[in-house]
Amino acid sequence: MSQLKAALFDLDGVVFDTEPQYTIFWGEQCREFHPEHPGLEHEIKGSTLTQIYDRWFDGELKEKRELVTKRLDQYEANMDYIYVDGFEHFVEELRSHGVKTAVVTSSNVPKMQSVYKSHPEFLSLFDAVLTSED
Repeated sequence: MSQLKAALFDLDGVVFDTEPQYTIFWGEQCREFHPEHPGLEHEIKGSTLTQIYDRWFDGELKEKRELVTKRLDQYEANMDYIYVDGFEHFVEELRSHGVKTAVVTSSNVPKMQSVYKSHPEFLSLFDAVLTSED
């Protein structure tokens, strides 16, 4: 580890085990707006919101983006942010060896506020947190 200088982490699915919760949310949206495409929530997994909107909420559905964003913000405000098993220990181990740590995420500031509320210690685990606004 002495050769490592920094470690960058994505948020969802790496720091927090949120993917199952997003599958539920996007499953609901996909059944409502794309009933012709069952299982779409599994296909969009790992995509950014912009990518999802550009591909699946364009044309006639473009006007629904604001509604979906509002729903998503509400959903994320109430999600369970559970650390991936072993993540906290791994980051502490890195930091004990002088490795700088950062989260680099496409998540927005409102979501991160929910993370900080759920985990007040979160910011102390990282030297930097970069969001979609950065």
